[in-house]
Amino acid sequence: MNTAGTYSGIYEVTSNSTYGPATSTTLNGNLYVNSDATLKNLVINGTVYVNPGANGTVTLNNVTATNIVVLSGATNSIHLNNVTADNLTVKNDDSVRIESNSGTAIANTVVQSGAILDANGGSFGTIELTPTSSESIELRGNLTGSAINVTKPNVVLNVAAGAVVGTLTIDAAATGTTVDNAGTISNVTANAPVDVTGNAPTTSTGNVQTGQSEELKNKTVTGIALSGEKLAITFSDDVDTTNITNAESFLNEYLQFQVTRVYRADGAIKKDNGTPATQAEAKDLTASEVKTVLGKVKDTTPESGWSTAIDWSKVKFSNDTDKNVVLLTVENDLISASDLIDPAKINSGNAKDPLKGYKITVYKKGDTSTRYKLQLNTINPFVVTTTKFIKE
Repeated sequence: MNTAGTYSGIYEVTSNSTYGPATSTTLNGNLYVNSDATLKNLVINGTVYVNPGANGTVTLNNVTATNIVVLSGATNSIHLNNVTADNLTVKNDDSVRIESNSGTAIANTVVQSGAILDANGGSFGTIELTPTSSESIELRGNLTGSAINVTKPNVVLNVAAGAVVGTLTIDAAATGTTVDNAGTISNVTANAPVDVTGNAPTTSTGNVQTGQSEELKNKTVTGIALSGEKLAITFSDDVDTTNITNAESFLNEYLQFQVTRVYRADGAIKKDNGTPATQAEAKDLTASEVKTVLGKVKDTTPESGWSTAIDWSKVKFSNDTDKNVVLLTVENDLISASDLIDPAKINSGNAKDPLKGYKITVYKKGDTSTRYKLQLNTINPFVVTTTKFIKE
């Protein structure tokens, strides 16, 4: 293959050397690299198997391949320079480091074992982390162009200092995943609970425990009660509230924090076709479908499931004199009314306005016998302008 041309079949590299011509050569088949080697100027319509051994090093310069499979290598071993491939698969017994440099364009990367992905340039494309056992995977460099998905349980993911990650998604099956973030992660979407220690992600969705995992592990809530206008949460052990950096995750873990819409018993919403809506129908109407207020609401049970309307930055925590007691307070404008229903589309001056307001209820998970709620503004039911908790 050191002479330009087209080759077919299966080839094996077994000696430490440089292979490839000054100009491009095409191989229609598979190439096995079983030693320290440098490959250059090759187009491989097949799979390159990289297997230099536990301490081996392989460099690919100006190589295009359908698939690249890394089977072994050391922590400073596999270098991809101006490499193009549809698929890169990592499945080795050692924590091999794979370095992407300028000009490299991988469409899909699948990591099935422990590995270090180092993006100094180019792109690893879409990255799927799916190790077969609890192995550590480290991310380095600039990975903002890669959507990273964790699909297997108990993955230990380390984001190195200086590394930049765009989006990280934890699949529902990836339970037990932990992320140690010394770099920057723009967004984490957790479809299964995930512990993120170190730097908190810029934004997160789902059950993301950030910066508080160790502080709150093995602790339980023993009770909740009023402390003036605040809510006092008593834990089994001392809690440092400076480690509670994600209010939504904290409350999802230890309390039930529920937002419901409350309707008046003497009002109803009329739909576009003139038919009065039941309460069950009304909750599914868009703001533009709400026209007038007529008739009666037969079912006055509050509708639930509106916690997405909460501005979690308005939820604050502090320690009481007793360090095992956490005081919960809220600031004004906790709820964005437009996230629930557009008040401009309802005749809010009508005494029969069906939407009475919102009810925000807090109680200990698994125990609904003692419930507390925020006292809402009774003049404008669409705005939360109080910080006072009362017993329901």
